[in-house]
Amino acid sequence: ASLLLGEAPGWLGIVDKRWIGNPRIFFLTWLLQGTWARIWGLETIVPYFLLGFLAHLSSCLLLQRLLRRAGVEERSAALVALACLVTPTSSNALFWINCWQFVLPVTGFLLLTELYLCPLRNRPADLAALSAAAVCTQFLGEQTLPVLYAGFLWALIRAWRQPAAPGRSHLLIRVLIPAAASAISLVYYWLRCVAPFLKKSGAAASWATVWQALRESAALHAGAFTPFSVQYGSGSVAPSPATWGLIAAVALILGRRALREGREPEERTRIPLWPLILAAAAIFILSQVHVMAGVVKGLRVMEYRYTYLSGLALTAVLALLLRGARSGALVEAALVAYLSGLTIYNLHDIWGAQKRLDDNDSRVLAAVARG
Repeated sequence: ASLLLGEAPGWLGIVDKRWIGNPRIFFLTWLLQGTWARIWGLETIVPYFLLGFLAHLSSCLLLQRLLRRAGVEERSAALVALACLVTPTSSNALFWINCWQFVLPVTGFLLLTELYLCPLRNRPADLAALSAAAVCTQFLGEQTLPVLYAGFLWALIRAWRQPAAPGRSHLLIRVLIPAAASAISLVYYWLRCVAPFLKKSGAAASWATVWQALRESAALHAGAFTPFSVQYGSGSVAPSPATWGLIAAVALILGRRALREGREPEERTRIPLWPLILAAAAIFILSQVHVMAGVVKGLRVMEYRYTYLSGLALTAVLALLLRGARSGALVEAALVAYLSGLTIYNLHDIWGAQKRLDDNDSRVLAAVARG
């Protein structure tokens, strides 16, 4: 908390003493949290939640836009975006202010994809925007690093397969320059901060630890989408009448909307859905590689907040499969209502845990804020 508020050495001291030499690759998120703490203090969670939620909402809107650009019908794109908005794996990342490093890089990656697909008219400005977005996405959070570089590879292959033409070289440059800027900065940071830490820390990997990491990851994801599971039962209480009322209200609103839209003619899907499902599955796997590598090396434990990006990918697959099966509007509404119910229940759990910590945290944070 004192680092977030920025003590006597100032910002340069925070960077030199906190992040130069720290193995975590999200110092831009840390500095943004420090800026937020300077502006709003540490006595209220609202400004921190609003920024995280706006980033999450922006990610869902960008995802809908990208799906429409890929040729997905409007209703399918809207279903995926709405399901991702209420996916239960987002609750922990949104309501704990130290989880920005899981939410912000996803928004950055989707924004980078949008910039790549919609080049600016001015070429130098286009390259500068792509490079800045790529480097910032990289240092907003480390869990998206495998996805980011897989995206670079996909874009490079896509540009290389273009027919030979005067514009082909520019397509390659639009990929190579942002990728080079990101890779050079990452290699420097890795050698300066991460590699020395790994030499002193971590345990030797074994098949037993790999299997354990896979089991823990599968259990977390299965529990997140299963009501009354261990995921929700640990530390929580039964849903209150208000919680059930919120869930019923969501179901009623979605059901009425589905009945109204079910009478409207459907737009036919213009592209097969399997490439999108395959891409979402690849993102799911890549987002868990970094996490499980840390678990295998004994550098972290598998926790709920590490399922934010993979949960979005899994929810997108569920929604796309539902639309691919030509399900009715009521079935789609039931999916969103089900996810909303899990999210509301999970927020109840998180809020209950937060209340149990309030007595201690409020005293500590208030003391820090007063200086």
